[in-house]
Amino acid sequence: MSHTFTLAIVLVVAQQPTAPTPSASQAAAPLQARSRRATFLRSDEGFVTSMAFSPDGNTLAVGYARAPDTASGVVLWDVAGRKRVVEKPLPVTEGRLSSLAFSPDSKTLATSYTRLRGTPGGGVVLWDVAGCKRLIQATLPETRGQVARVAFAPDGKTLAAACGLESNSVVFWDSVMLWDVAGHKRVMQLLLPARASARASARASLAFTPDGKTLAAAYVRASLVLYNEARQTIIISVTLWDVAEHKLVVEESLPVNYGKVGVLVVSPDCKTLAAGYSLVRGLTWDNGVLLWNVGGRSGGN
Repeated sequence: MSHTFTLAIVLVVAQQPTAPTPSASQAAAPLQARSRRATFLRSDEGFVTSMAFSPDGNTLAVGYARAPDTASGVVLWDVAGRKRVVEKPLPVTEGRLSSLAFSPDSKTLATSYTRLRGTPGGGVVLWDVAGCKRLIQATLPETRGQVARVAFAPDGKTLAAACGLESNSVVFWDSVMLWDVAGHKRVMQLLLPARASARASARASLAFTPDGKTLAAAYVRASLVLYNEARQTIIISVTLWDVAEHKLVVEESLPVNYGKVGVLVVSPDCKTLAAGYSLVRGLTWDNGVLLWNVGGRSGGN
C-alpha cells in the first residue's frame, strides 16, 4: 500500500506542477529539503547522453550530442572546483556518443559511439584523462555496426563493449567484444546465445563482478510475426560469461519477464546481481529491480 501511495504522490506532483494539492506538497517537502541544488554545471554543447564520475571522485565526464546524425563529445568537470577541466570538450567526431566509462585508476576514459548516417560502423575512443587528449588516435572499431555500452574490468586491463550488427536501420545486438586496453587489440568476441533485436536507441547493459571473473550482459530478443496485424514478442534476458575462459557460465540465461533492463550492478561480495527494468503499459510505467543469487555462478566464496 505504501508503494502505491508514494507513486500516486509522484504522479500528482508531475501532473499538477502549478497547483499541487496540499498532500502532494507536504509529501514532496522532505525530498526538496534533502535535494537542494548545490551547483548548476552549464553546458551548451548539446543534450546529455551519458555521465560518469571517475573512481577517485575528482572528475565528472558528461557525454553530449546535438542531434541523432551529428558528431558529439565529452565535457570534463572538476568536481571540487565546479568548473571545466578544459574549456573545450573532447570531440568524438566519428559518430554519436552512446556511453562512457572510466578505468578503475581514473586515468583512462572510454567513450563508445554509434555510426552517423553514411559512415561505416561504430567503435570506442580511449582518452588520457590527465592530458585531456586521445590515448591513441585510432579508435577501437566495430566495423559491422554499433557499440551501445562499454565497461572496464575491475583490474582495468580489459574493456567490454556491447556490439550489434546493423541491417536496414535495425541493430541486432548479438555480441560483446573484449579489448586488451594496453595493447589496443581485440581479445575475444562473445556471442549471445540468441540474436538480440532492438532499435539502435535501445539500451544495452554490461557489468563485471567486482572480482573480475564474470561479465553480465542484458539483451533483448524480439521476433516480429505478421498476420492481419503486426505482433512483436519481446524476451529480455541476462547472460553470464566466464571472463577468463570466454564461455557461458550457465547455458540458460536469467529471464527478465517484467521489462527492458536499463542497468546492471553486482554486489561487492559478487553474490547478488541486480537488474533495473522498465516497461510501458499504455499510459503507465512499470518499473522495478530484480535480484539474483549468483554467488555460485560468479565464483564468489
